[in-house]
Amino acid sequence: MKINPTLDQIVVKKIEFEKLYKGSIILTSKNQDNINKLIYEVVECGPGGIINKDNVKIVVKPGDKVIIPEYIGSEINIDNIQYRIVKQADILAILED
Repeated sequence: MKINPTLDQIVVKKIEFEKLYKGSIILTSKNQDNINKLIYEVVECGPGGIINKDNVKIVVKPGDKVIIPEYIGSEINIDNIQYRIVKQADILAILED
């Protein structure tokens, strides 16, 4: 099943920080647990458009690694995969290599 978000909605799934940055950054287990709660991969993006009289352009794309607050968005489970749907404005940062 494919998820097609609307307007400025972004579908993300959690990824493990360890798998993203193998050995390049050393963190204590407490800090690693905190970061693991925040890092997601973009799966699908809405098309953007006019939202509250503003033209919203989508700046993230599928495959981007992003940081979002722990309790933002709506969680859904499809085919035993946990996704979260958030507004683009709730994304705090895009991670780059």
